[in-house]
Amino acid sequence: MLKMRARTAGPVAQKGAENRPGAFIPTRALARLRQGKAAVTILSAPPGYGKTTLLSAHAHDVASAGGIVGWHPLDRMVAGSPLADDSDIIFIDDAHDADPRKFARLIRTITSSDAAQRFVIATRTLPDMDWIALAARGRVEIIDVETLALDEGEVAAMLTLYAGQAPSMEQARKVSQWIEGWPIAAQCYGMLARRRGGWSKVDIREIYPREDLGQYLNESIYVELDDAMRRFLFDLADLGRFSPAMLIEVMGPSAELLLQRARLENVMIVPAGGGDWLRLHGVFQKFLDSRKRQAGAGKSIALLRAASTWCEREGAVCEAVDYALEAGDFDRAQEMVVDNAAAIVHGLGELPRMLAWTERLERAGQAISVPLRLWKIWALILAQQIDAACAELEILDLEMPESAPAAWRAHRDRLRVSLAARGDDVPQLVELADAWMSRWEHVDPFHTAAVYVVRSLAHHQSGDRHAARRDMLVARQQAGEGGGAYGQLWVAKADAYIELLGGRATRAREIILFALEKAQELERVAASTIGTVHLLAARILVETGESGLAREHLAAGHLHAGDNGLIETHVAALEAAMLLAEESDGVDAALCETQHRLVRGLRYAARADLMAIGLQLRHGRSDEAHDDFHAAFVRSNDEWLHVATGRNIPCWMAHEVDQSHAWVMLSRGEAQQASAIVARLLPSAETAGRARDHVALLMLAATCSLHLGKAGDARRSLERALRIAGDRGFCRTAVDCGWGLTSLLSEPDLLSAAHGPAAEVLGRLRSRYGICADTAGDQPVDPLTARESEVLALLDSGLTSQAIADHIDLSLSTTKWHIQNIYNKLGVRNRSGALSRARRLAML
Repeated sequence: MLKMRARTAGPVAQKGAENRPGAFIPTRALARLRQGKAAVTILSAPPGYGKTTLLSAHAHDVASAGGIVGWHPLDRMVAGSPLADDSDIIFIDDAHDADPRKFARLIRTITSSDAAQRFVIATRTLPDMDWIALAARGRVEIIDVETLALDEGEVAAMLTLYAGQAPSMEQARKVSQWIEGWPIAAQCYGMLARRRGGWSKVDIREIYPREDLGQYLNESIYVELDDAMRRFLFDLADLGRFSPAMLIEVMGPSAELLLQRARLENVMIVPAGGGDWLRLHGVFQKFLDSRKRQAGAGKSIALLRAASTWCEREGAVCEAVDYALEAGDFDRAQEMVVDNAAAIVHGLGELPRMLAWTERLERAGQAISVPLRLWKIWALILAQQIDAACAELEILDLEMPESAPAAWRAHRDRLRVSLAARGDDVPQLVELADAWMSRWEHVDPFHTAAVYVVRSLAHHQSGDRHAARRDMLVARQQAGEGGGAYGQLWVAKADAYIELLGGRATRAREIILFALEKAQELERVAASTIGTVHLLAARILVETGESGLAREHLAAGHLHAGDNGLIETHVAALEAAMLLAEESDGVDAALCETQHRLVRGLRYAARADLMAIGLQLRHGRSDEAHDDFHAAFVRSNDEWLHVATGRNIPCWMAHEVDQSHAWVMLSRGEAQQASAIVARLLPSAETAGRARDHVALLMLAATCSLHLGKAGDARRSLERALRIAGDRGFCRTAVDCGWGLTSLLSEPDLLSAAHGPAAEVLGRLRSRYGICADTAGDQPVDPLTARESEVLALLDSGLTSQAIADHIDLSLSTTKWHIQNIYNKLGVRNRSGALSRARRLAML
């Protein structure tokens, strides 16, 4: 069972006067968090409602019971954080800082079925999703302001903890009314009472909540600090992230004591992820910056330079660059970026951050060196900012000296290859790749492996599968000789993808899972890079029928991956997410997946539209599919135009649109026209070795023949599709294309034509469409018991197995026993098959 965990972020700073793990008030919110059973629990409230404190308290509970907790920042993994295989629960704090698209995609992924692990997520805002439906199905539980706000008894307990003495009942009642249940206000009032020596020394109006938290802090905390603490906090405000060891060196030994005091008194220092890194709460840092400006104080340049030097020595290169830029040491910052570029990009996955540094240097009027501009162009290419990358390449051509090292010129020419690849210009890509290898193949094994990979993909797209496999063989060799861990992983990912497209899904599975096994042993590969491997693994596992494992890989990939890497990886991940959502939550949830676009570019957008159309067709929504197809694609001058991007579909991708068009025509009763398209597409799919297309087209041919009354032709096409799907591992493709063949699948003697893997595919087809594998007809079934009928109805409502068990007050194991009995009686293997057959038998 695959599980994920980031390196635990050291001791979690408690937001209060005590820093001991057990120093928590047993609030209603904490009790509800402990009792939660949903796959995802979300703490949603504004700053000051104790979300991080509750996470820490629950983490302590889990650890005390012998469980293992994984802490993840949602938007970026800490460099070097390993994927763990033993986390029982995953915590994500400050999820609102992440891209809301990524947040929503992660939620949909981990709620698509019974999750292997629980997630607890703290956020100020929620992405736009159907939260009501998720909560109704028991997939998500949201603990909001109403639950997080303290009642009168909890306020009294909070005041006692932080003041060191219990208030009177009247005092607790008044405070509770004034603060309106705001936890941070109760903490602050208790601390003020402790600091001033009693309740009578504090005016209750001092801690009345305000809309502006910064102003509130000014009135209730900042004025109580002595000069030494204020100076210390001003210095911390200059630092994005810091650790105790760094502060001791750059500020002196007194920093350790001041940090301990700050963590106890200002309640606004929180973990920054990874080791013992800390940061100021964003709202408090903004407040301190404002106070510094009012006081006329500038940044401490000496402190920033010292912090940069310390970070560079300790290997925290990104922080070293950040501090150098803040100190105005632009030359040193650029030098560090160039010297560590490969590690920053491949080991830390910080190419977008490198782009931001470069743009900042340019705004400061700094001349950008040739090596740094090379990396800037690469970042623009990955971000699909093609026009900007081309403009930068023109500048680079002017700046590149005639005596430039061969490595610089090879890198520049490799960028031209990458631009052609991102621009979907296959002929130009092959031409540029050929020219690059004839000139630079001996210079750099890593770039050589990369160029062979993109040329291999281009050959595969153009139908030359032999050239594609030959190039991939050389790419593997080059990566093994000098491509490093990152290069080997990148090549393995492309290798698995080509094997999948080439009809060797089982071999693709072996490659990708072995690559992941090796990747988890590496220390210098970015988690975002490993994340893209997880995404591709998810798609391969969906095709081979391992949905449970696919969901875990998809969750791991969406937790870590950025928008970089091969577009093909993200396309595969989108399809995996759609298929898994369809399997567990139905067509509407799956359509949401196709509409949730994460990566720019024609290939991603066009395939998302094609996936949505295929999804609608197999669920009987032919009118919607017809309308969406013609809204997405327009035929012009013998080419397809993709309307959303305004670009023509490349010739190597046109067959996918043609095939989708044929399915749409068939669904509208135009079987003869659809059959003509199939007759044109089938030979090229077979010749080019596109096994997946070959299976889909044979299923389409069988469906067309059935509509045209050619039962013999339909049977022969279906049997051939079953054999190829079984031999090549394209089970899911065959199943998804079988929606128009239910009458043919019901023939009892069809099984005699299917042996071995083909019989397995046939069995899954019948199961998917509710056809009994024993008799291949709707024969009477053994009657369900009253309890089984009740469970069947709950299965139809979309509840998880655990939610059904809770609803009927049975154990989970007993509930699963009833579910299996239902499956056995209906002659099916899964929920979708059971519901389909039950409807056909009028049992629902």
